[in-house]
Amino acid sequence: MSRRPSKLYAAVVVLPRWFVAPFVVSPIILGVALTHAWSWRAVLAVLAGLAFMVGGHAYNSFYDWAITKLDKGARPAGKPYTGHQSVIADGILSVRLVAAIAAIFLALFGLLTWSLLRTGPEWFFVGVGLVVMLVWYSEAKKWWHPELPLALGFGPLLVWLGMSASGSVDWWRGFLAAIPFMLTFGIIGTWVDQYLDYKTDWPKGARSFGMWLAHRGWPLWRALLPVMALAYVVQVALVLAGILSLPTLNSYIALFPFGFSLYAFAVGKTPLGVRHGLLGLVAFHILLAVGQVIGG
Repeated sequence: MSRRPSKLYAAVVVLPRWFVAPFVVSPIILGVALTHAWSWRAVLAVLAGLAFMVGGHAYNSFYDWAITKLDKGARPAGKPYTGHQSVIADGILSVRLVAAIAAIFLALFGLLTWSLLRTGPEWFFVGVGLVVMLVWYSEAKKWWHPELPLALGFGPLLVWLGMSASGSVDWWRGFLAAIPFMLTFGIIGTWVDQYLDYKTDWPKGARSFGMWLAHRGWPLWRALLPVMALAYVVQVALVLAGILSLPTLNSYIALFPFGFSLYAFAVGKTPLGVRHGLLGLVAFHILLAVGQVIGG
């Protein structure tokens, strides 16, 4: 049994879910690299993304407790990447405090995004779009499509936020460049996360493809493999089309933890598969973003 964290630790470390930071920062850096907008505004874009991450996770914890009730009653055993499943359900932080943290950091996100995009309509589309994605995701977990808001939020919307550091946004190129992130974190990450939540959240009315896989007893690795392959095929196509630079293909290094993850899932070692899958996702995102920085 894990040791109960202090309120300060829960608020600063557990609630923000810092393991998600690479999935927030990488698409922002990709957007900056696509527009060559290396300036103090790029730092503001990263800070805005991190503020959104902290506020978004606090909001989701509040929503799952107070609105959808998914955090009430039985909860899945601590996932390798989350620690305590709900700091509210565990009695560590109050509902009001979590709601206050969400409001403060989402307001900070709004201020930082406005400072980046106040020169044009991009402010409304990107800033409000991310907030809409957050609210949408909280409800989508009951309606079979949590992958869609996560894919859009952690894909093109964050890439566009990074592009905003240049003072303008190339909407089409940003969307295309974000497709590998949409397929990996948006779909693969969501399916694994929902698969792990099946036993406790399916009886409460939550519905998603990842949970359906567990419900039907379908091997998780068989669902993940074609999506993973598609992500790499799409990335090669984007390089050939000139959307991404050639050095982004260093993300193929992530095939090693990805492959081990699929093997672990196939032999029934789910916790090991989750850990190596997370490592693969982190490596994929960082390597692709760094590759674009190098390739220009």
